[in-house]
Amino acid sequence: MARPPASDTKKQQKKFALIVWLLLAATTAAQIPWLYSIAQFAVPISYLAAGFIVANSQLVLRLWYLPKPSPPPPWWERWVIWPYFIWTIWAGLYLPFGLSDMAFALAPETRIVGLSIALVCALYSTGIPIRRVVIREVDIPITDLPSTMHGVRFAQITDVHLGPMAPERRVARWIEKVNALQVDHVLLTGDLIASGTEYIPALSRVLGELNPRGHVFAIMGNHDYFGDASVALLQMHENLGHTLLQNRSFQLTPGFSVAGVDDAWRKLTDLDAALRDVPTNDIVLLLSHDPDLFPDSAARKVTLQVSGHIHGGQLAVPFCGRGGSVLRLFRVPWIQGLYRIAESQLWVGAGLGTTGIPVRFGVPSEIPVLRLIPAD
Repeated sequence: MARPPASDTKKQQKKFALIVWLLLAATTAAQIPWLYSIAQFAVPISYLAAGFIVANSQLVLRLWYLPKPSPPPPWWERWVIWPYFIWTIWAGLYLPFGLSDMAFALAPETRIVGLSIALVCALYSTGIPIRRVVIREVDIPITDLPSTMHGVRFAQITDVHLGPMAPERRVARWIEKVNALQVDHVLLTGDLIASGTEYIPALSRVLGELNPRGHVFAIMGNHDYFGDASVALLQMHENLGHTLLQNRSFQLTPGFSVAGVDDAWRKLTDLDAALRDVPTNDIVLLLSHDPDLFPDSAARKVTLQVSGHIHGGQLAVPFCGRGGSVLRLFRVPWIQGLYRIAESQLWVGAGLGTTGIPVRFGVPSEIPVLRLIPAD
């Protein structure tokens, strides 16, 4: 078994805290036009101010929990934090109406329509999509694919984020869906938990139900280190008999190897070590939680890299695919689906759970099934 990495560092905690503080600032500012419109219906300012303070204090409290091994109480996450996110997403989606109202004094009927549309979208995006799962069957053509690998199917499970926002019962249903697919192998590409050690027993129970014909390959993601979770997770993988690939490889069959790298967030990725023992001329399927490794893996002629981490952005214009993802605004190069550099390919799964805000809109949760076929 590979060495357990060191515990979380203050630098990483500060970096993650900064992201949350920026989220708090953005969501707080977005609420002002929304509150302005609601105030036009003669709602007392004191009530709105009290609601504003109480609601936004919850994210500050959540920030306090982030570096701790034990997460917040489940009841608080489900019945306080989740409504808080509905509140803030409602405000964010109403923003165009709210700004127009502040500038041009919309008619009351228009305000009601805008508030209603934004609320329905907020309820939908925080609820239905993260319970709906798309099974995505994808053929991956591989040049010189060994005959023993023709038609072999790999199911990818990534970015589960098991925790208060993705409870055990829901993750168990996802595992049942994977089992029903009767795949040859399963790829666990990181971020299996939200943070901390509290939910690792639940994760162990649901992953213990996986029953592919062959191996369960696993790597670590950045959330798998949050809250000093790594040691317990590594032990879990060992107890369940998973093939854990921390900067190492495994020859699945003559001519075909599966390799994996450790987490890039903690700068533990070592691609050279991961590929060091791969037999010459083997086709390589590389697991890397972060897709940003793709240019480096393509330079080393890795055949197929399988990644997660990005969640497809979680927000996208419906029916526009990755072209409609919010990540396009930030020039993120790898969002979702299949990419190619020369003869190397990258698959980025959109994942099952959520992070940051429990929202999926236009980016449903998915279980990809990658079937290897010989290239023409």
